[in-house]
Amino acid sequence: MRKKTVLLFGVFVLTTAIVVFAQHRGWFHFTVDETKLDAKEEFKKVMTVLNSPDSVMHISGTMRVYDQENKNKLQEQSSFLVEKTNQSFYSRLGYVQTIGVDSFLIEIDTVNQLIGLSRADVSMYHKRLSNAIAIDQFLEDSAVFKMELSVREINQTDRAITIKNPLTPEIKLSTIYYDANTYRIKKAETDWWKSGMPEPEKKDEQKTWHSEVSYIYSRMLTVSAVEKMKAVVEFANGVVSVKPAYKNYQLTTSF
Repeated sequence: MRKKTVLLFGVFVLTTAIVVFAQHRGWFHFTVDETKLDAKEEFKKVMTVLNSPDSVMHISGTMRVYDQENKNKLQEQSSFLVEKTNQSFYSRLGYVQTIGVDSFLIEIDTVNQLIGLSRADVSMYHKRLSNAIAIDQFLEDSAVFKMELSVREINQTDRAITIKNPLTPEIKLSTIYYDANTYRIKKAETDWWKSGMPEPEKKDEQKTWHSEVSYIYSRMLTVSAVEKMKAVVEFANGVVSVKPAYKNYQLTTSF
């Protein structure tokens, strides 16, 4: 289930999987439902709010996985935190933390006591997400893959976008619940095939996991990503070393 939990973090990014796959022009064609709401435009607005490159973001929440065939028994639960300001960010999912500052990316495994430090253009990371907001380029009729996208009103303040994506066959269905006024995501739900892939011949028998990710927004950051990185490693005379609080951690670098 730990591997599944890591995959489920992509739900927060539910959108992120879509963004990554959509890097090649013409891959996607969206099938929109015939309601008064335009699913394509609604999805674009949600993405714009989520991926605004200059915004200050503090999102925390809880991710839960349920066994649908076992009376929706709670199988696993993990808390998460994502903070972003300008060109730096910090995220935590369970015992794994990630820090991105300028040209460096740090990953900290607090259970196995591992620290990985690598070079990464964090500004390009934000730029890629920002550019992906312009999803019109992926809505061409010549698209190879057909993504089904529909939207519905839940009440006067809430809406939901449902996504079926053939590029993620392990996912049966994904739904994003968001505020109709602010376009902030409130919750994301995903049904995962337990077998890992759809099996048409067992359509009525196939079993699924059900994941729910709830979000809490705040304008207050805990500590800046820069300060967080300084608390983990230090650079002196071209040498990288861990701070005393992490003296028992194994450090690996990739430059």
